Amino acid sequence: MVEEALKLFFSYSHKDEALRDELGNHLKILEHQQLIASWHDRKILPGDEWDHQITVNQDTADIILLLISSDFIASKYCWDIEIKRAMELHDSGKACVIPVILRRADWRGAPFSKLQAVPKNAQPVTSFSDRDEAFEFVTQQIRQVVEGLIEHRRKLREQQQKDIAIALYRQGFEKFAADGEISLGEQFLLDELQQELGLTDAEVQAIKQGILNPVANPQQLERYRQLLMKAIAQYGYPFNDKVRADLKLVQTHLKLSDTNIAQVEAPIIAQKVAEQQEQQRQPEALKQQFLEQQNAADLNLGQPSSPSRFVDHAGSEVGTAELDSLADLFKGEVPDLGMTWQAEALKQQSLKQQSAAVLKHEPIAQESITDDLSSERGIDYTLLRDLLKAQRWQEADQETYKVMIRAVGKNEGDWFDPDELLNFPCTDLKTIDSLWVKYSNGKFGFSVQKEIYLECGGLPDGQYHREAFKKFGDRVGWRKNKQWVRVTYSTSSGERGYLPSYWWLWVGKGGIGYSSLASRLVNCSR
Repeated sequence: MVEEALKLFFSYSHKDEALRDELGNHLKILEHQQLIASWHDRKILPGDEWDHQITVNQDTADIILLLISSDFIASKYCWDIEIKRAMELHDSGKACVIPVILRRADWRGAPFSKLQAVPKNAQPVTSFSDRDEAFEFVTQQIRQVVEGLIEHRRKLREQQQKDIAIALYRQGFEKFAADGEISLGEQFLLDELQQELGLTDAEVQAIKQGILNPVANPQQLERYRQLLMKAIAQYGYPFNDKVRADLKLVQTHLKLSDTNIAQVEAPIIAQKVAEQQEQQRQPEALKQQFLEQQNAADLNLGQPSSPSRFVDHAGSEVGTAELDSLADLFKGEVPDLGMTWQAEALKQQSLKQQSAAVLKHEPIAQESITDDLSSERGIDYTLLRDLLKAQRWQEADQETYKVMIRAVGKNEGDWFDPDELLNFPCTDLKTIDSLWVKYSNGKFGFSVQKEIYLECGGLPDGQYHREAFKKFGDRVGWRKNKQWVRVTYSTSSGERGYLPSYWWLWVGKGGIGYSSLASRLVNCSR
């Protein structure tokens, strides 16, 4: 008997229900022995949502049986939904998929064709003269898989228990050794703890040696260094308490001492601090140059200075692209945080021209000050800007999908591929996001959603983090009562990060696609 029976999921065509029942009867021996608990869609209760029940039970299954026949392959739901999800779970190591060939069918090149099928030599069950013989072989093969998974789990539990025991003993020894020696009474207590935890003398000696004479594993040091670099890239430096706590947790897991950590962090942190100090110094000369040129323009309103030509403190010309890269350093010091340096210069120039117009009694153009609608792909964002400015959220949401699908070179009605979102043009992504953030007063936009996604445990690595995405859906209002709901706009102003959302409905592998866009937004902001 095991602590918890493995969950077995039947994926099949209803036209093979009789054969499924026969196989189920043969597998009853495993259920009686409490090795498995099987599930199929005939167990869905009246009133339950069948699609939700199938998804939940398949996602939590340890073993998935694909009952192969021509009807199973012909089923759109089985092919598009169940087989696809089964292979994703198998490839990620979350479930073991076993194809069971019930009836003859051509399944060469199918997603599951790479897997070992049963019965022997993938011979269809119905081709056996004695069908019980075929199902007996299938049952025996499934038993081997079940016993292997159970043994693997047992070893994992034992290792986890051993790790906990070692951690507890290590904690006790570090406490007693803090003053530099272990007293007679302290050694007695440590001996008692060793027996209670079931540790061998060799294990205890290794713990003591690691504390008194720590020698760091070079591979562990490198793993910590890579994580430290990621933390700096994602959260900046200095770290907040939460990031420090996470790093401390990893330090303990990697069994690195404070001395080891200091050796890794010291050169990296020193370099980061030096870079920050240099970044703080360099823009001052440019900023002063900018202000001086704008002041000079005040003396000659008819010939304002060009906002795209500046020189640095060494006398070299600084181009437009370099000024854009410095824009983030001046946030909080210019009136419009969404503008680049060029846009701010144009705005200042426009204000001076308006002042001149007043003196000459000339009319002032109403669109003198414009948003930055830059695009790497030649996309016109005027309509999106106007819809957001008018707070026509539904139309703006749909227009967002249209400009995004054009930005990846596709036509309206096409779907996004996650890889296209992972490589979405940064300029266009920033333009769309800045318009949403500006005209919603910081409530909507991709950057707002990215912040919430990261808070929910998502990582900016482009990988699909299922639980984090569910929490994100709950936070922004895309899920209600653990169910994904349709996009509505009657209450959209009540949820921070709710919009834009229409584009997400056009993403193949929706959660994966959103993770790709969040990762792209992080990379584009660096």
